[in-house]
Amino acid sequence: MKAVVFDIGGTLMEYKGMPYSWIDYYETGFKSVNKKHQCNISEFEIDRSVEILKSYNPRLNYREREYTPQYIFSHAIKEWNINLSLIHI
Repeated sequence: MKAVVFDIGGTLMEYKGMPYSWIDYYETGFKSVNKKHQCNISEFEIDRSVEILKSYNPRLNYREREYTPQYIFSHAIKEWNINLSLIHI
């Protein structure tokens, strides 16, 4: 696998008419990556990844420190035990 890219922050597309919060899409996003790249990740692991991603969401958990998308998603999928390259465009 060459790369998995997540766009958070409106760099690649305009969020016109889209929800203010993407929480409802976290599970679907991880399931799509799992299916597309045949990662064979369990529902439990996907649920855990969703919870980790939620923990970084500043709308849910106040934080003073900013994290890069690479850091956040690397943490969210670290238990998957697969080799994915996370890049930011």
